[in-house]
Amino acid sequence: MKRLDRTDTIIIASINAEDGRIKLTSVMRDMIVTIPGHGEQKINACTYYGDVNLLIRTLNVNLGLNITEYAMVNFEGMARVVDILNGVYVDITEPERDIINRHMGEIAKYTMDQQAYLANR
Repeated sequence: MKRLDRTDTIIIASINAEDGRIKLTSVMRDMIVTIPGHGEQKINACTYYGDVNLLIRTLNVNLGLNITEYAMVNFEGMARVVDILNGVYVDITEPERDIINRHMGEIAKYTMDQQAYLANR
């Protein structure tokens, strides 16, 4: 079995079937859990030791969940998801806006560098 890298981001999506609301919960990648067959480890090691199924099993056992379906995307895939959704709206406070505006040049440079990287892969 080909080993995957350690997971960088783990997000659990819950969809309310009655009203269609979606809740996203971020799991800290450094959270210590019991990984079946591997003892106490950071949760992000599941994909290294096994695969996504080991991650799902570990989440279900340690957090008392019943996750049955998943989606796994890389950086480029996440960008495509955001594009399909026509962007993502984020509520920010005025102080946060001021900080973002001060760093916009750095953010734009990173974004352009990342797009060039992805285009040349």
